Formats: sequence, structure tokens, C-alpha cells
Amino acid sequence: MDTSTLKLMTHAPLESSLLNSALALIQQDSVSTNFSHWKIHGENHDDRYVVNIKSFDGITYDERASMTLAFVKPSWEHAELPVVDNERRVVGLVTLDAVLRALREETIVVLMAGGLGSRLRPLTESTPKPLLPVGGRPLLEITVDNLARQGFLRFVLSVNYKAEMFREHFGSGEKFGVDIQYVHEAEQLGTAGALRLLPERPAAPLLVMNGDILTNFNARHLVQFHREQQVVATMCVREYEWKVPYGVVSMSDNGRMQRFEEKPSRREFVNAGIYVLSPDVLDHLPGTGPIDMPTLIDRASAAAGAAAVYPLHEYWLDIGHLDDLQRAQDDFPGLFG
Repeated sequence: MDTSTLKLMTHAPLESSLLNSALALIQQDSVSTNFSHWKIHGENHDDRYVVNIKSFDGITYDERASMTLAFVKPSWEHAELPVVDNERRVVGLVTLDAVLRALREETIVVLMAGGLGSRLRPLTESTPKPLLPVGGRPLLEITVDNLARQGFLRFVLSVNYKAEMFREHFGSGEKFGVDIQYVHEAEQLGTAGALRLLPERPAAPLLVMNGDILTNFNARHLVQFHREQQVVATMCVREYEWKVPYGVVSMSDNGRMQRFEEKPSRREFVNAGIYVLSPDVLDHLPGTGPIDMPTLIDRASAAAGAAAVYPLHEYWLDIGHLDDLQRAQDDFPGLFG
């Protein structure tokens, strides 16, 4: 065929999120990555893109559950792909362009990147925290790339400190395959105040993230969960464990010792800085001044309905201190390399 060739050697239909990740790779230079239990290798040749996908359990490859896709330039998006059932029988055809449209998520992503990064000085004296390199790439670029691979293609960056550096790096988003708009906080507006600066009222839920988080979470699952719960807002949480450095004593009202624990561990769910907001939440923003996200969610849920909690089980790291940044550098190769 002059448009594409497809070699299928798999026993099960391909996950849409895996296909989306593969499609994102074929427009880049030769690159390899892990996605769930798959190993993806993409090559950008002069006349075509080639993607090889293999089932990978972390130790060995299953050659029986693999596929190779090749798309001739420049009309690869119009290539026809066979749709197969569990018995590897062709049951229809679909264009690659149609697959891409189906995978695109209508949700707008708002990335909060206006903070001063004071706790990471002196590094942030010349570079805003979301642009600090992790694994050789700016932290926020990793976030944009991870979400784009999942079909999120519309972004709004809320900027303040060294705002021009974000515009210089990301521009319109074209080189990253996404659309990026900007809102500028003339003053510090908290973790939610910048939402009233959005260029348009969204028709679909908003995905809002702090710009200093390193994570490989599944955003499509989060948005789907929010819709299924039929709530005004969903807050991601992460289980946090810490060790009390002292012996802890419990006592009764009359001063009797009830229990003694030597340096016990405690666990709590903490705010992960990732939210999904229904459009109506924006009606509860104040007209001026700062507001933090928990306060906004409290206002919206009190007036319009419940808020949900979504525990994150994937990798998540809030880069707030220098030792967090070093941990991110150490963890990056195994997660995104």
C-alpha cells in the first residue's frame, strides 16, 4: 500500500492509551520509552515513521504480542489501519486521523506556574521552578508531554515570575504538538485565583495542576472518574507517611497513661495539587484577590454539590525543596527514560 503498512502479531486489541502514546512518538526523532507493560520504539526516517511495540513484563519481551506500524510521509494521518478482534481477524478499517480525533480529550489543562520557588533558591533566582531541568528537560515540559500523549492537547499556563521564559520555551505549543495559551498574574493569586483570568469559559471540566509536580499519573482515568461521580470538583490525594521522632504517649482525662508508642509511623492523605473542576466552580471565584484551591472547592461544594477524592497510586513527587529536586533527578530515568 502507498499509504501505510501494518503488521499485527497480537492476541488482544491494542489499548487506546498505548496507541496514543505510540502515535505521539512517531513524529519525534528515534526514541524508546516504556508505557504500562509495553515497550515502544519510534523511528523518524526521511520518508516514513516507524513504531515498534512489544509486550514487556519488565524482564522479557513477548514476541507473539507485538506489532510494527509504518506510515509514509507526509500523508500518514490518512493511513487506513485494520481493526482486529481477539482472534486477530480483520473486522474493519479506520483511518489514523479518526483514531487521533477520538483520542483527543476536550478537557483544557490549566498549569499553575506563577510561583516564586523561594525554597529552591538560589536555583530559582535565574530560572522559575517549573522550568528547572529534570532528566535534562524542563519539569513543565515533561508534564505537557505526558498529558499530550494521553490526548490532552489544549493548555493554559498561568505565569507570573519570569513569565517571558515560559513564552520563549513553549511558544504557542506547536513544536510540542499542542495548543498553549497564557494568562498572566499581575499579582500572586494563590493556587486558584488565576482561573478567573481564563480566556473563555470552558464547556468541559478543567484539569488543573500545580506546575512543580513530577508524576506519570493517568489523567484520562481521573477525568473519567470525575464525570462518573457527577461532582463539582475532584481533588487528587496521595498517601503520606511520616515517622514521629519521639515516643508518643496517650493519656486519659485524669492524667493516667493509656498507651506509649516509641517513634510510631503515621499515615494521612494529603492534597496532591491536581484537580478536576466542573465549569460551574468558576462561579464561586471572588472578583478580586487571591484564593487557594481548597477554599474554592469548599465554596463550590457547599453551594452546588459534593466534591470527590481521587487517590493517586502512580509515581508522584512535589518538588518543593532541593532534596526533592535531587530525588526527581534520581527517579527520572526509571520512569521517563
